[in-house]
Amino acid sequence: MTNALRKAQSYPKRIWHSGNKIWCFLACALLLTQGCLASTNMASVTNPAWAPRSISSMLIWVESEDLNVRREMEDAFEAKGWEYDIEIVPALDLFFPGNSYSEDEVYETLRRREITVILKMVPGFSETLSVNLPINIQDIGGTTIITGGRDSGRRLRAGYSLSVIDVVDQSTIWTASADTDGNVYAGQGTLRNSLVGKTLEQLIRDGVL
Repeated sequence: MTNALRKAQSYPKRIWHSGNKIWCFLACALLLTQGCLASTNMASVTNPAWAPRSISSMLIWVESEDLNVRREMEDAFEAKGWEYDIEIVPALDLFFPGNSYSEDEVYETLRRREITVILKMVPGFSETLSVNLPINIQDIGGTTIITGGRDSGRRLRAGYSLSVIDVVDQSTIWTASADTDGNVYAGQGTLRNSLVGKTLEQLIRDGVL
């Protein structure tokens, strides 16, 4: 058998193995991409007595004694708001945590800044769940095979309560509860982004924004 013939006969096998490797690579990449995501389930109710109107500026107020939690969550809402053409102002940018403000002072400051509603968020439960993970991932003959023992990982879950308050008459426009659940690849930032995106989408769906 000539060398040319041997090469020609080996091409299908090479293509088959290359195709398998590419497919495994794409499948793993897809799993890792999905693994970095978290999902948020939300139930909401809009006040039927509220007359819908255009809202162009909103304050985000996170009730937490942890300044790092407040800053990261409020900044995340501010950044996401621009994707929906709405100005979301972090409360930490207007009200220094070391000062005390009366209710009248808060609402007067907001009216002066032409902020018409307050999105108030209260963190609820937060837990870390232990899960088992398969280990020893091998590539055998172009196929990914999981063998061997198991390893442990962790999965984050968190709950939140949210409400939207009208600055003019101080009535509650909208209220909601949310549970955010991540998989083993999701960190706190992933859960936070999931909650922020879901909140704004729900406000739009409910006709508040």
